[in-house]
Amino acid sequence: MNLPSEQIETYEREGYLVVPGVLSDEEIEGFLAGQHQDQAAGVEFHLRSHEENTRWKQIATHPHTAGIAAQLIGSPVRLVQSMYLPKSPFQGEKPSPGIALHQDTHYLPAEDRSLTACWIAMTDTDGDNGGLCVVPGSHKGELRATHVNKDDDHVSWEHEQLFRDRSGKEWTEKVYAFQIEDVDDEDLLRLSVPRGSA
Repeated sequence: MNLPSEQIETYEREGYLVVPGVLSDEEIEGFLAGQHQDQAAGVEFHLRSHEENTRWKQIATHPHTAGIAAQLIGSPVRLVQSMYLPKSPFQGEKPSPGIALHQDTHYLPAEDRSLTACWIAMTDTDGDNGGLCVVPGSHKGELRATHVNKDDDHVSWEHEQLFRDRSGKEWTEKVYAFQIEDVDDEDLLRLSVPRGSA
């Protein structure tokens, strides 16, 4: 899948891009069926599941996902982590908590600001069912101040995370679910991302 130059320009200007048809219905169904089987069997997933689970690896290294990412960043892709975040629209009568507005670099520091994420919708998503929100152009500014998330609308967590630099030095830092400060609602764009799009 080759992106036209207009899409690459949009990505560079806005900091995000919605690409339809990255995964087929068959690929999505296969992934989801395997997830349900593994969860029923008590398999635990983590941020590097793509290293030991072939189904996760197939999605993470798919020619469309990895190929598109390589086109956007202009170099080969190095996979850092993978996640699956199932979210039903409601928990009882209340909306299910979502992920608070954040910048990934707070979680995964990258000196050259080269960190890029690929979010794939396994169902149709939009602003009404907890879809992805972005702040267009925010990738060009500085990292924003944050605070620990304490509201009921978003998931809250905190744990010690192991970090390792290129020389092999290791250390742990406390990481937590946080919220970005000073983002006005009118700056947000609630995306519609159809199933199979990234």
